[in-house]
Amino acid sequence: STAVGGGSKTTHYSAAVGVLDHRAVVKKQNIQNYSVKLDVGQKAFGFLQLDLGLFGSLQNEDAIHDMQKLFYSAAAFNPTIRAGAEPDGSYVQIPTASQINHPVSLLEKTFGGSSAHFNAHVLAKAELLKGLSLSGFASYSYNILNDSHFFPTIIWSGGEAYRSTTSQSEYRGYLNLAYAHENGPHQLSTNLMGEIQGSSSSGFYATTTGFSTNAYGINAIQAGAIRPWEGTGSVWERQNMLSVMGQAVYSYDNRYSISGTLRSDAASLFGDNHIWGLFPSVSASWIASNESFLKDVAWLHRLKLNVGYGLSGNQGALTPYYSLQTISPTGISPYGGDVAVTFGEMHNANPDLRWEVREQVNLGLESAFLEGRLVLTAECYNSITRDMLYMYEVSVPPFAYNKLMANLGKMTNSGVELGLGANILRTSDSQLNLSMNLAFQQNRLISLSGWWQGQYLEAPEIQGMN
Repeated sequence: STAVGGGSKTTHYSAAVGVLDHRAVVKKQNIQNYSVKLDVGQKAFGFLQLDLGLFGSLQNEDAIHDMQKLFYSAAAFNPTIRAGAEPDGSYVQIPTASQINHPVSLLEKTFGGSSAHFNAHVLAKAELLKGLSLSGFASYSYNILNDSHFFPTIIWSGGEAYRSTTSQSEYRGYLNLAYAHENGPHQLSTNLMGEIQGSSSSGFYATTTGFSTNAYGINAIQAGAIRPWEGTGSVWERQNMLSVMGQAVYSYDNRYSISGTLRSDAASLFGDNHIWGLFPSVSASWIASNESFLKDVAWLHRLKLNVGYGLSGNQGALTPYYSLQTISPTGISPYGGDVAVTFGEMHNANPDLRWEVREQVNLGLESAFLEGRLVLTAECYNSITRDMLYMYEVSVPPFAYNKLMANLGKMTNSGVELGLGANILRTSDSQLNLSMNLAFQQNRLISLSGWWQGQYLEAPEIQGMN
């Protein structure tokens, strides 16, 4: 790998190129990785800062299919049998041996793939007025993954060829307007931000068997005479999210501080009437050690109390399209002397899907003693989560499918977290710190069952582990 960089008072740049070629001990097990990275920054007009970054990488991999079987065969196969292939291209095998093949014949399989990644981002920040700044950020990523394998007829009945490609793109961008003002003991800062992000993915795969020749390998899967119905498929999905947030923080005399945040998020995963969620929060702190009646306490270095309350949303349990009715191919069926593809519902639509909401209150203490050599922190919290998402087993009929995603659960979470740190050794050129954390937590599931559109949905009392 190699890298260069440089710049001036208004410009900076850096670039790097990397190449990795790794060849393992086992034949046909190799990895090649190539990467390139570029970063450029520019100041302009005395108030504007621009930063641009590009990154790209490419990886090729030749792997071993079923490495455990390869090594087991190498250790257990009869060593007196010919090491290579017979004149007709076949290998001597031992039919009575279980899970043992001629190890060199297993290397005739091709198994591996390639992947590529690209990312570009730009960051801009402008000082509009004293204390007022506007910043923006945008990024785009693209990933593509190719997989393939070919099992020749000499070790795989009928042979098998498989190829797949999966691609994913992600984007994110935001604008943030920030203002900060200080007047004597008063300090005020505000932020107004809008953010958008999304992703999409697509892919396909194809499998063929019934080869009459191994000459083409993976490069002509149409040489196979049989294409299983389950051996071909494609997929596409997309999701987006939009957020708007306002925040204000006021501090007085480096002792008292209060902040409030109002955030609203919209996600495409939810039903049309529940796309938006509103999540306010408020917090306050008091640095008691800066009070006049504690400033002269020699052994007290810092004492701060925090309290907060807020709501937060979660969508992590969902994948796209659960709020919509979707159908997918389910199989093939004879029809008029030919075959037809049948379709069926893959899940029940729930247009009432909405955000999981967590409501939490917390109280915290931060303290330091003996010029900061001893630090003690403590925090207690209590929260309740409403509208928990869960996949329920339902009856068919009245439902068309035997599973339904719904917001019915509720649980509480409370606990105490303690932290202790000590600066045992402190010299001009070295330090030795020792820290310990202790947490007590209690989770309680209040309910996971309830009524949904006149149907009572009930979760099992005992859930098996996969």
